[in-house]
Amino acid sequence: MSLDDARTTLLDADLQVGQITSAESRYEPGTVIQQSPEAATRVRRSTPVALVIANPIMIFVPPVTNRPMKDARSILSNAGLQIGTVTAVESDNEPGIVLEQSPEAGSRAPRGSSVSLAVSTPRMVNVPPVVGLELAAAREVLERSGLVPVTDAMHSQNDQALVTSQNPEPSSTVRRGSSVVLTLRAVAEPPAIEPPSPPALTPLPWTAIITGAAAITILAGALLFMRSIRTKPAPPAREPHVSIREKLDYGTQQVQATGNPEKAPTISITVRADQGDQEIRPS
Repeated sequence: MSLDDARTTLLDADLQVGQITSAESRYEPGTVIQQSPEAATRVRRSTPVALVIANPIMIFVPPVTNRPMKDARSILSNAGLQIGTVTAVESDNEPGIVLEQSPEAGSRAPRGSSVSLAVSTPRMVNVPPVVGLELAAAREVLERSGLVPVTDAMHSQNDQALVTSQNPEPSSTVRRGSSVVLTLRAVAEPPAIEPPSPPALTPLPWTAIITGAAAITILAGALLFMRSIRTKPAPPAREPHVSIREKLDYGTQQVQATGNPEKAPTISITVRADQGDQEIRPS
């Protein structure tokens, strides 16, 4: 019986309720599981009767965090516990993983009591629109939203390719980490304009090179000769010197000027007796 019923029974029998203690028991908590003196024992009136009431059996709570929900349920059941409130929490972990538990692992709880759990659920995000963007920009937008862009192998390396469609559609709600398939169209690059090549130089034949060199040499020699003529003063003209060392007769005689006989001029001298003069002139 319960403690209240036991107290009423003792008072009706002119007995008193003595010391009350508790002990873990498989009986319902609060149930009187022992008494002293025991029932049917003869005692004096107003004798106190000690009572022992049942307390729930306490057990250690096992750890179930970072385990799938299925495993956590089995572990708690084997320990004499049951699952209480389950709260879904958005997380990057796999769905259905136990993130938290209450009471915590290692604490004592009554057998048969409940353990509340927080279980991971996928993070949900809205798919952003990327149609019309270049592949590099579309990748950045999707990855910033926690999504994975997927393209075909042909255009995966062409960052300038344009996104023409996407799946899922923009504003769709998907799990974080989901893939978004992009359809791309390559952009034609303008043709490269090459600079005009310089005209090819035709090598001169050896005859032309030799002729040109000879002409330059002759021209340089002529210039040097003309410069020497202009700069070198002409030597003063030497007047012929005539030395007459013998008596001349009347008439015209030729006398050679002194100096080099090959280069000295010949002088004609005319002696006139009537006038007594001498005329000297080159012959």
